[in-house]
Amino acid sequence: MVEKSHTRITAEEYDNRLKKFKEQQNDVMFKMRRYDKADEKFYLTANQVLSLAQRAAEIFERSETHEKRQLVNFVFQNLKLNGKKLEYKLKTHYDRVLVANTSNDWSCTINDVRTKITQLKDGFNVYQNMHSLS
Repeated sequence: MVEKSHTRITAEEYDNRLKKFKEQQNDVMFKMRRYDKADEKFYLTANQVLSLAQRAAEIFERSETHEKRQLVNFVFQNLKLNGKKLEYKLKTHYDRVLVANTSNDWSCTINDVRTKITQLKDGFNVYQNMHSLS
């Protein structure tokens, strides 16, 4: 049987631990505020992207040739003409937008973001609870 030592920490050690904890707590709070702002910016940007996507054909038709080329290069990679068939690969994230758009189900993309935010908040809560018990 292992016997636990019942020692007390000094006031100086307590102050040092408290200071370190407060610094860590401030760092976590700063990161949470940053993630909240990023979350808000994500939804604003997503709204703008969806608005542009709805008008993409109109914008493309009215564009100059060099602008059309820029738009195509912005969305696609590895364009190939195989006979009369155009083969393409969408750049990262546009493929998810295409899948969500064809299925009318944006929940996969939104859920990915929500899951990450929830994980960060849960991690913070665990961290906070661990330190409140010490």
